[in-house]
Amino acid sequence: MSKNITNDIHKPVYTIGVAAELLNVSVPTLRKYEDDNLILPYRTESNHRRYSPKDIEILQCIRKMIDEYGVSISGIGRLLALIPCWDIKHCSQSARENCDAYYNEDIPCWSAKTKQGTCQEEDCRLCAVYDSASNISHLKELIKGTHE
Repeated sequence: MSKNITNDIHKPVYTIGVAAELLNVSVPTLRKYEDDNLILPYRTESNHRRYSPKDIEILQCIRKMIDEYGVSISGIGRLLALIPCWDIKHCSQSARENCDAYYNEDIPCWSAKTKQGTCQEEDCRLCAVYDSASNISHLKELIKGTHE
């Protein structure tokens, strides 16, 4: 039985124009979110952005935080930086000590330059930490859940 890839939430299927239309935002807004490390769209060989259904879900959460809660883009970046990736990924203390994401409170872990442990070879777009960005309005529960 073959896998139906059209149901794959990580499959990059939407162009930036289609994504902007789905979200009722401008193309420059989506570029700004990427520049601010809030989203990680895929890139084609010709460097065109492609968004997956998971990216759209994350972007919908970002829009909700802005529109309903009045959170700024920099505030959303700070919230994303608080996602405890080291707990979610079960990183060792030594991996934490050598990872930029553990010490940098200003950027989400997927934007960290130096990665350790399981993150070194992993595509961040497929990671549970990046997936959790679609629910940052429930960050408190996420953080509590990693410490129980």
